[in-house]
Amino acid sequence: MAEPETTKAPQEETPEQNAKPAIKEEKPKSLEGILKTPFNLALGSAAIAGSYMLGGLDWLVTTASFPIGAFIENKIVKEKKEEKKKPKPYSSGLFAKESIGGLGFTVPLVYGVNYERALPQALGIDGLVNVLGYSVPAAALAVGGLAFATIPLFNLAYYPITHLAHKKTFKGMGEDLRKNYWKDLPRTMVLGIPWAAAVAASVAMPAWYPFLFPVLAGFEVAYRLVLSREDLDYKKLAKYANPLYYLGKLIDAVASPVAAILKHSAKSMYDTGASLSSGLGGVVRSAVPAHG
Repeated sequence: MAEPETTKAPQEETPEQNAKPAIKEEKPKSLEGILKTPFNLALGSAAIAGSYMLGGLDWLVTTASFPIGAFIENKIVKEKKEEKKKPKPYSSGLFAKESIGGLGFTVPLVYGVNYERALPQALGIDGLVNVLGYSVPAAALAVGGLAFATIPLFNLAYYPITHLAHKKTFKGMGEDLRKNYWKDLPRTMVLGIPWAAAVAASVAMPAWYPFLFPVLAGFEVAYRLVLSREDLDYKKLAKYANPLYYLGKLIDAVASPVAAILKHSAKSMYDTGASLSSGLGGVVRSAVPAHG
């Protein structure tokens, strides 16, 4: 008779067999991933350098205000405690996109403002106007008024240019414009009041332009921030738009390793001195004859 087949009981896996490896093997980065960061940095830097070559400091400041504004924007978003998803870090890719977008927007802005500055003279608007007891050049008032009135047109150029720089496609451009244009327009009009006044002052007092230039540069960064597509807490601008904040961070970053080096050097010197002292003490003790 054939013997009945015996079935083997399933063997229980040991905890060692079930245990997953503690350290996951990281996939080696591809050549594209390695070269991505330096390529983006070079691309963004080329856009900023190209703006300077095309139009000097005016172009450079306007182009650079975009990556600077995006950096401040990223800082503000990171601090939001109620933010559910982590914001994207300020990466080399974002730097490149903002720099390209900044260069693209610089073209209509600079040409538009320069046209506004030249228009009163071309129309023969000259002379002085009494404003609150002060004699103000009529051309400066005209330029300031034009600068303020054309802010909605500059906004109209801002959204398509920056959308194209970030998305690299025309798809969704109209939706982005409808979503953000009217929402952000009041903020830019409020910012436009002191900005238009600074532009008018640069016409009224050309000799003061070097002093007004940093003010206008600050307005460029502020313009990028008020047109942010993020929901920003603008109260944080006083902190993150202050250059002294970053200067303090830089000093801390430099001072901490320097202090650590000095501390390590002092300890090494102390240990060396203690060893020499101990060694010399031993030599002296061995040289002195023992008294019976």
